[in-house]
Amino acid sequence: MVIAERLAGLDPRQFWQAPAPRACWSAMVDKYAALLAPAMTEPDPDLHRQALREAARRWPGALREAEMLGPTGLEQRLQVARRGQEGDLGLTRADAREGPEEQACAVILWSELHLLLADLQRHRAQARSSGTDGGATEAFVVWVRGQEQAR
Repeated sequence: MVIAERLAGLDPRQFWQAPAPRACWSAMVDKYAALLAPAMTEPDPDLHRQALREAARRWPGALREAEMLGPTGLEQRLQVARRGQEGDLGLTRADAREGPEEQACAVILWSELHLLLADLQRHRAQARSSGTDGGATEAFVVWVRGQEQAR
């Protein structure tokens, strides 16, 4: 299914042609550094759980990514995120996606996914507090647009 057809106003071409924000790369540097931090392998179970909770809260989905990649994969993505932060991967998301660094696309998409999952969590929490179920994708998109307009 093509998202632009299902949800009017969402155009993937605009997403890919937009600049890859330095904040995106910086957030991913922070995330990969946190996932590789000694606290993640802390023998004290309380400190370990605290580090896991913090990573999951700040970057929803990050623990699944870490589980799939392992330490070597996380280190590779950390280096890619640092290169992106320095501006070495091009000006747009498409530049990074189509460049020689194959991990760049994954880093960009995970950055966006963390933001999307955080929005979805807020949407669901607001829906629960208002006594509704949050509805379908369309209701979520309307909610996101309302959040953007409120900024």
